[in-house]
Amino acid sequence: TSAAINGYLASAHDPHTTILPRNYFDDHILGRTSRVGLGVSVGRVANRFYLYRVDEMGPAYAAGLRPYDIVTHIDDLSIDGFYLGDVIDQLEGPAGSRVRIDVLRENTPISFVVPRQNISAPPLAYGVIQSQRHTMGYVKLTTFMHHNPEESLLCSEISRILSDLQTNYHIEGLIFDLRNNLGGFLHEAACISAL
Repeated sequence: TSAAINGYLASAHDPHTTILPRNYFDDHILGRTSRVGLGVSVGRVANRFYLYRVDEMGPAYAAGLRPYDIVTHIDDLSIDGFYLGDVIDQLEGPAGSRVRIDVLRENTPISFVVPRQNISAPPLAYGVIQSQRHTMGYVKLTTFMHHNPEESLLCSEISRILSDLQTNYHIEGLIFDLRNNLGGFLHEAACISAL
C-alpha cells in the first residue's frame, strides 16, 4: 500500500520522494474527479509542508497565500505527521466549498479562508524575448502529463512551437523553463528532450 511505501521512504530519510495513491492519478492526471483545489502546489521539506507555487490567477493567491508559506493546519486540523497525499486530500474538495489554512510566514502565524475552485492552468506557455542584439525563444512547461497518457500530445505541441519560433521569429536560442514542473510521464519527457 502507499502508506507502507511512504513509511519506508520516511525511514530512508528521502525528503524528495513520496508515493501518491492510485486515486491521485485518476483524479489529477485523467481528470476523473468532482474535487477541485486552490491553485497551489505543495512541497515537503524536513517534515514541513510549504506552498512552492501559488497560481496568481487562483483563489489561494486572491485570499493572500504566497509561495513559501509553511502550512501548519487545514480546517483546524494539525497536519503534523501527514503524508503529501493526505495534505492534498485535505486541501481539495467540492467546488464552492471553503477551506481554512493556517500558515507560518516569516515565523508569524496567519490564517486564510479560501474557496475551492476548478483550476485550469495550461501546462504550456511560450513567447519571444528580444533584446537589441538577440532574439530568444521562451517555453515554460509545468508538467510532463496530458489527460490522455497514451499520446505524446505535449511533445507534438512543443515541436510545433519550436518550429514556429524558428521559422517566424528566427530565434538564436531557447530558454526552456521547468521551474515548479510537477513531473509526469516518462515517454513525454523523453520525447521532448529528443526534440
